[in-house]
Amino acid sequence: MQLTLTKPMQELFKSVVADPNFCPKFRKEAQIAANASLDQKKQGVSLSLLRESCTFFSEQQLGRVWFHELVKGTSVYIEPKPEEDPEVKAAREAKLQKLRDEQNNREYASMVSSVITSENEKYAFRIQPGELKQIKGHIVTILNIGVSMVAVFTAIYMGSRTMTNELGIRIMLSLAGAIGIAIVETGLYLIYAQRVLTHPPQSKKESSKKSKNT
Repeated sequence: MQLTLTKPMQELFKSVVADPNFCPKFRKEAQIAANASLDQKKQGVSLSLLRESCTFFSEQQLGRVWFHELVKGTSVYIEPKPEEDPEVKAAREAKLQKLRDEQNNREYASMVSSVITSENEKYAFRIQPGELKQIKGHIVTILNIGVSMVAVFTAIYMGSRTMTNELGIRIMLSLAGAIGIAIVETGLYLIYAQRVLTHPPQSKKESSKKSKNT
């Protein structure tokens, strides 16, 4: 344990260092404390040195040095940490940040893997790549059917003027034609989707393998 050096302590150390009979074990430390400057920075002295100096001074001099008077106004001395090189500090901070990022990535990967356990679940909330082509085909077909229905409805409605002037009959004929073309095109597309989209064409390698096996 060390205490902060005070003026009375320093005077004591100067007195004991001047005596050649002072303990050699503590002489060097006492010499440093005696020559220290109290105005620049705090200086620490060991409690053992202070006790040894008090005992020696009391034995060699008339009178007595009271220990409680020496420690009055002092405090526990904590040696300041040496200043760290800025480059070393920056390198350490960068390494710590990298380790933190890696740890966060591992925790996120572990969290995701604990929720998603199969390939099917990975696409539970999004379209699988293989289904995107089919969806596009369905959308285009629906648009084509809609355009065909409008075209047929318009054509029949305009052409039916030569047959009758009744507006209700013309609309019914137009609707019948539009529904008919929609049914025909929907049937054709279902046949196409069943043959092509549901069963994609085999590659040349697969077909050659099947022909060899047969």
